[in-house]
Amino acid sequence: MLFFYKKGKSITYKKTFFTFILLCNTLSLTALQNVSIIGTGYVGLVTGTCLAEIHNLEDYTITCLDIDTHKIKQLNNGIIPIFEPGLQELVQKNMARNALSFSHDIANTVSQSNIIFIAVGTPTNSDGSVDVSYFYNALETVIKNATCNPTTIVLKSTLPIGTGEKAVDYINQYGNKNITYYVVSNPEFLREGTAIFDTMNPDRIVIGSSSDKALPIIHALYQPFITNNIPFLHTNLTTAETVKYAANSFLAIKLSYINEIANLCDKTGANIKDVSKGIGYDKRIGSTFLNPGPGFGGSCLPKDTLGLLATAKELNVALNTVTAAVSTNQRQKLMPYKKLKQYIQSDALNNKTVAILGLAFKANTDDIRYSPAIPVIEKLLEKNVTIQAYDPQAMQEMKKLFPSLTYCNTVDTAVTNADAVIVITDWPEFKSLDMNNVKQLMRGNCIIDARNILDQKTMHELGFQYAGIGIPSLS
Repeated sequence: MLFFYKKGKSITYKKTFFTFILLCNTLSLTALQNVSIIGTGYVGLVTGTCLAEIHNLEDYTITCLDIDTHKIKQLNNGIIPIFEPGLQELVQKNMARNALSFSHDIANTVSQSNIIFIAVGTPTNSDGSVDVSYFYNALETVIKNATCNPTTIVLKSTLPIGTGEKAVDYINQYGNKNITYYVVSNPEFLREGTAIFDTMNPDRIVIGSSSDKALPIIHALYQPFITNNIPFLHTNLTTAETVKYAANSFLAIKLSYINEIANLCDKTGANIKDVSKGIGYDKRIGSTFLNPGPGFGGSCLPKDTLGLLATAKELNVALNTVTAAVSTNQRQKLMPYKKLKQYIQSDALNNKTVAILGLAFKANTDDIRYSPAIPVIEKLLEKNVTIQAYDPQAMQEMKKLFPSLTYCNTVDTAVTNADAVIVITDWPEFKSLDMNNVKQLMRGNCIIDARNILDQKTMHELGFQYAGIGIPSLS
């Protein structure tokens, strides 16, 4: 296993390695480590639950904290406020064995914690920059109440590049002078819908730290992963923050690129499915993130690309590829609407009924943040279209934005008397629809498949007017 240290260190690898092992062995003999995690959103809740799952009660206690008393009450009753496959069962399992607890008493819990994760929200401001107010509120609470020496503060929230160093300066100015604080940037790389798997089977663990003395503390915390030969990369704070933004921005670029190639295929008659397969065989490119669609959404890629661009603008650095990816994505979100207009002219949409299948930004989540369904719905409402919507998990969230839509309990209800159907989200149940039944229930025959999950040949044989993304017509 390789360990990467700050540039300029003259220490030899051999000496560093044995010093590291000595520190780890010393740590293993210390008392129980109390870990608290501030923030019970996707990142905080999944992180806390998985840490509880991998550790013995004799080694670590895990407490998730939040100022939202209603959410904490729900969690203490075993109710998960978000939809994430497998999470509720894992939470209940670890609560039952007293490995995981929840509290809104942040000050008291922090005062007893050796390791404190900050996993609060960092929403996007109107100018694309990152709102770090929740983070600094949490940091202030930590340094006001911390009593353990040393106290390790782990920055799990996605924060603008340079925030870690600013946090160190803030602590040096306002922190307790009798306490040694270690600041660690430990970015997350989980995907909604597969968050448990991603946390328990990480591609890598990235640790940026203000001091090399923090490394054995975090190494011990993540020892079960490292034992399984998961790469463990140690950098400075700023590098770790940059890894997070660079990774998500690269994925955004890759998705926008394949969407543009799909749009080209629409004009040339090439098939994007075969194009994606052909270039994905190249090991330098890889096959992931090459599925075209209605643009990326969710809480990560849109927010992180905008956040990176805001930082670049502040530093007067041009990130043209990221800028292009964001612009492409905005245009791509309207592609399902544009496809619909190929079959039903814009002026003929008035008083038509359209079924929207899928409201979440992706399958296996109820998250509608930056969902491509939103701009499509907005365009249809401008044309006085009646919308019958169905999603297995995200309808309650979408009702907050569009209370006037007709929300249906089943696909059959949604497609009944519809002039057109637009598939927005790639839920598994949409891939196996009984299209004979759908045809009987619909009034029209137009299917817009924004995820390319339906079989085009079957659609053609049943007499549907079918349009995918980057797939040539059979008619």
